[in-house]
Amino acid sequence: MRTFLIKTAVVVLCISGGLLQSQERTYTQKMDSLMQYVDKSQMTTPILYDRVFSFTNLDKKTPNNVDYNYFIQAWSELHRASNNPNFISADELKVLAKESQKNNRIQLGVIHLKYNYIDYGTPQSPKYEFC
Repeated sequence: MRTFLIKTAVVVLCISGGLLQSQERTYTQKMDSLMQYVDKSQMTTPILYDRVFSFTNLDKKTPNNVDYNYFIQAWSELHRASNNPNFISADELKVLAKESQKNNRIQLGVIHLKYNYIDYGTPQSPKYEFC
């Protein structure tokens, strides 16, 4: 009887632990749920930069010279912020870069694409609009 109770307790703990883990959501999923009722008709692109936690701060001033890691991070953020399923991922971009390097091609990357972000204004003059 005791082993039955122990086994049952282990099974219950495993199941409840699995349910708790399955409820964890990414930052993007959390932002999507927070903004699900926001009118997005002002958006002009399928990319909302606020959907991701930004390390490169592309919505601020971008440095003139960036390295490979910065470029890949920026691309990854834009990919995750995009609702476009055809947007190439950072991993696919890395593969293309390695292939071009093997073929003795010069690697040059330029990110020239439009995206939206939310302008919250200032504490003195708050607003909520897509830019």
